[in-house]
Amino acid sequence: MKLGLPKSLRRREYPIQRDKYGLTLRRSAFMLFHQQMRPGEVKNHLKERFPEIKPNTIYRYFQQYQKLPKDFQDRYSMIQFMKKDPSLFNTMVEAISESRGMSQEDIILLLQQPWGLHRLLRDLWPNLLKREEEKQKRQEAKSHRVITNIIGLALASGTTLEELTNIVEEIWDKAIKKKTSEAADINQTGSYPV
Repeated sequence: MKLGLPKSLRRREYPIQRDKYGLTLRRSAFMLFHQQMRPGEVKNHLKERFPEIKPNTIYRYFQQYQKLPKDFQDRYSMIQFMKKDPSLFNTMVEAISESRGMSQEDIILLLQQPWGLHRLLRDLWPNLLKREEEKQKRQEAKSHRVITNIIGLALASGTTLEELTNIVEEIWDKAIKKKTSEAADINQTGSYPV
């Protein structure tokens, strides 16, 4: 039995190869995958710059690329531009705050956390706009279920469609009156009714 170092302590067996542009094989492959190229096409395309490409390496890179968020390449490019020109930082923070539905102060705090930028690139930040959309969809689905249950019970009990419509309108009017009276109470007292 051969004993060796744990996987976390092992060192790279070969140095990272770079082409004349300073790009690694992995980075070049990811750029081509972003252009909708398949692994076989990428291998043929990079054969001149990296002559000793193994097909398994390209397929492994393709699997890693598929696990990333769809707009990873765009985010990565944005970060690279920001590193070259720090004046773009405020523009980037504004764009992220609009897309995430968060305040700019929260964005800056998240960027200052350890691995904050990495988490942004991997799409692990909270997306408040997406949460609101999902919440609204759940509420709509719940209301549709309630309506179908009411209609089913009414039809099973022999209620006509006109009677059912009148009942629903009465319930609706009562709910609206209750909401408006609660809103008036809040405006007058400044606190919610108990």
